[in-house]
Amino acid sequence: MALPRSRKRSSPKANSKKASAKRASFKKASSKKASPKKVSPKKPSSKKPGFGESPPATSSGNPYVDWAWGPGRPYYFPPGLQDGKDQRMTLLVQLKGISAEDFVNGGFFLKNERRLREWQSSFVIPFPVLPQSVAPEEQTAWVIAFATATVSNTLATAPDLRPYIVSVVLGRPLNTQSLPGVGSMPPPEGGIAAMLAKLANNASVGPRRVFMGVIDDGIAFANARFRVMDGARHRTRVQDWWWMASPSGGKTLNKSAIDALFDLCTTPDGVLQEDDFYFQAGLFDFRDPDHKAAAWHATHGTHVMDAAAGYDPAENRRDRPIACVQLPNSVTALVDNGSLVPYIVWAIGFIIISMFMYCIREGIALLPVVINFSYGRLNGPHDGTGDVEPWLKSITESFAKIGVRVRFVLPAGNSFLSRTHAQMIFNDGDPVRKFNWHILPDDGTQSFVEIWTPKPPAAGSRLTLTLTDPLGDSYSIRENQASQPIGTLLYGSLAHTSTATRGTFTIMLKPTGSLLGGTFAPSGTYEIKLESTGGIAANAYIDAWVARDDTIPGYPHAGRQSFFDDAAYKYRDEYSGRLIQVDDPGSLVQRQGTINSIATGEEPIVIGGFLRKEMTAAEYTAAGAAPPRLPPPRSPDAVAPSDDSYVLEGRLAAGSRSGSRVPVGGTSVAAPQIARWVADNLAGGGNGDRAAVQAKATYDEANAPPGDPPPLPPPPFSPPPPPAERGGSGRIWSKPLQKVKRYEW
Repeated sequence: MALPRSRKRSSPKANSKKASAKRASFKKASSKKASPKKVSPKKPSSKKPGFGESPPATSSGNPYVDWAWGPGRPYYFPPGLQDGKDQRMTLLVQLKGISAEDFVNGGFFLKNERRLREWQSSFVIPFPVLPQSVAPEEQTAWVIAFATATVSNTLATAPDLRPYIVSVVLGRPLNTQSLPGVGSMPPPEGGIAAMLAKLANNASVGPRRVFMGVIDDGIAFANARFRVMDGARHRTRVQDWWWMASPSGGKTLNKSAIDALFDLCTTPDGVLQEDDFYFQAGLFDFRDPDHKAAAWHATHGTHVMDAAAGYDPAENRRDRPIACVQLPNSVTALVDNGSLVPYIVWAIGFIIISMFMYCIREGIALLPVVINFSYGRLNGPHDGTGDVEPWLKSITESFAKIGVRVRFVLPAGNSFLSRTHAQMIFNDGDPVRKFNWHILPDDGTQSFVEIWTPKPPAAGSRLTLTLTDPLGDSYSIRENQASQPIGTLLYGSLAHTSTATRGTFTIMLKPTGSLLGGTFAPSGTYEIKLESTGGIAANAYIDAWVARDDTIPGYPHAGRQSFFDDAAYKYRDEYSGRLIQVDDPGSLVQRQGTINSIATGEEPIVIGGFLRKEMTAAEYTAAGAAPPRLPPPRSPDAVAPSDDSYVLEGRLAAGSRSGSRVPVGGTSVAAPQIARWVADNLAGGGNGDRAAVQAKATYDEANAPPGDPPPLPPPPFSPPPPPAERGGSGRIWSKPLQKVKRYEW
């Protein structure tokens, strides 16, 4: 889900010199001149499982993993999630030079039978990759680990594994019942090669049919918008549905099972009892206390899937088969607790295998696939080398070699006004850059900042990061220095890591308030200072991004989003009160560069939002790099309607129950409209790629838009398109999905 829009948030009154009296207790607990070298963490007093603060014996090289096993463990594994002895952390491991099967087998480095069984039972292979034409040492693969502290430590320290591990990504944890069992979600028998053999002689059905995939939360997949009628019987267009939160790695239903439940839950007069269907399918049971997204009147996933692939049953659109994946509640809700990426990777594999199985059943050649996932992320490198971009690139290129076009459509993000990006260059002789980071009180989630620099030297340091907390205590770390604790009570940590192309400072803080108790970070204004000690090029940009830690709409209140600020940043016009949408060149905090960080690779089609009536960019739609800076980060390819007007927010699409219509806005809604267009373009013989979307936007900009509603003012007096860093190639005039009049003239 992209970030909630920030239209109505008022500017804070920051005061970095005075500490609140309510935080006086922190002052007593901290030394006045705390030194990173002298800070010794307090031993944990809680004896409950999951509340120990001892990390694995050796640093993993990933600061988030070390934090989650250490001081952040009570928040990574909150009570009730995994209360057993062997808590399991979700990790996405990218490999090179070894197959996923050989890596998971583990026999090449583990000889102890008990440890080998534990190792093998800790992994799933998200997708049996296609045979690669590169040399064995250049082959790439991915595995997902549900790792105990022992397995996590083995990944970090085993010498035999180091040549093969490219990266490790911390994912959000599953609850105990949802953890995969041994052999859960096995790949198809014989893998991709066997499926290709079965399809070898199948005839193409022409360009009309396209396979649609949706990854989201709260998908009411029995809605009539995803059905057709076979005489008097309801039949689904959903070929496979996977609910990841169901026990033992999730529950799946294929088309035959869904149709059978339709028959079971249809009344004699032909009405499908949808609540009964969802109960029988196991999607929700009101006897359980867990969150039931699909039971709400309006859900993000249902709205998105309707925008991408919903049709009236009377249209009989059997040419748009669907596979959908519903993410676990804990994964969706715990936004501060690692990344969604492992589950996105797993879900993409599921959707593509579903397409293979559908083609085998239908006796047809492989179809093009369009996958939409309307989720956003703030932190990350924003240069195409992040957690998910290599996977998208691998899938796209691998399938292109066998003639299958796989297209991914993502939102640009809603963070343009969120104040979560700062950028700086050292080009004026001043070696110091400072800006503020505001962390709100009663924030029940952890807070993180990443500062991305040019590749650091192999030894030594060019930069020193100093964090000064609201109490006036300062903590520092240099490039290539080991992690440093924050606070005598260990409420945070500073870390530095590097990749082949970039360096990263990471700031990690505990919540400022939580029902879990324990040590809290002080709320208030933190000063972030970067000091150059030489060696940074004058034209080299350094970027800082705040990690997302807000509360997802519809879920219990947890987080309050932290944000940057500096004196030169103007949030509202002082006379009109309107939100300012132009950056001040004197401010380190910038609106540009706020694009969704998982949408910065070369492959995904990335879509921003605009107001259909006023024809202006939505205030929240995020931006790539703006001149004079060159990408990265890249910009969206185009913008699509995300709101009908400034007053009538959102666009109408399906609610949870058949026949209902609800308005939902944001770039999460703009993206699936273009996924729908991409499918139509592929069905008509087009390429359905970024170039096709850009060409469509260019065409629509040059031609009068359809008049439903007519834009105000009409061409040629209409506003110009948004700047390229926000609007890409221009505005695409998608038609309303639900023909309900929202305007009076």
